[in-house]
Amino acid sequence: MMASSRKQLERMLDQLWKDYNQTSEYLVLASKRAEIQTNLGLKEEEKFFTVCTRACTEAGILGLARLIIPDKESLSIWYLLDFIRNHPQLFPHLPRSELKAFREEQQQIIRDHEQELNKVRHYRDRCLAHRDRKWINAPHNLLPNKLNLPELLSILETIGEILDSVSHTAGYEKLDLREHSKYLNDLDSDWNYTD
Repeated sequence: MMASSRKQLERMLDQLWKDYNQTSEYLVLASKRAEIQTNLGLKEEEKFFTVCTRACTEAGILGLARLIIPDKESLSIWYLLDFIRNHPQLFPHLPRSELKAFREEQQQIIRDHEQELNKVRHYRDRCLAHRDRKWINAPHNLLPNKLNLPELLSILETIGEILDSVSHTAGYEKLDLREHSKYLNDLDSDWNYTD
């Protein structure tokens, strides 16, 4: 039983890290748009870069929502934390009180971003998953608090820190935040076109 639970935890962490990496790629590319366009001297391609930036940003928002917004049927950070609560035997090196405190600390970190997460949820539900009827008469009322890339990247960084903490606590270090930071730096340098 414990072996299958351990395998399930590893598969969860694997998938959450994959989702995190993919979301990172979208948001990093979106945030680099102006720099890339300027460095390449591409004034005529403004529309292309605008469309690509919007697509990457929207894919990033969907990725963040997938990772962090709780749903009883979906794999998310919340599901992972519930799994930890329900399988304390996977953490024999931690007394239950410490494991509980660890889980509650991670949940509080998420709650500290509640305002930003509500914006992500609202945008996903009203603009990406479907087009709200209010879009016709008052689109400005649909998104009173606009999302911006620095906020999205901040949420993503928080998710990475939580995944890193859980991975280390579980003794699962297949991919950690230090490794991911190197990956993002490599991605960043791949898009640094200064000839």
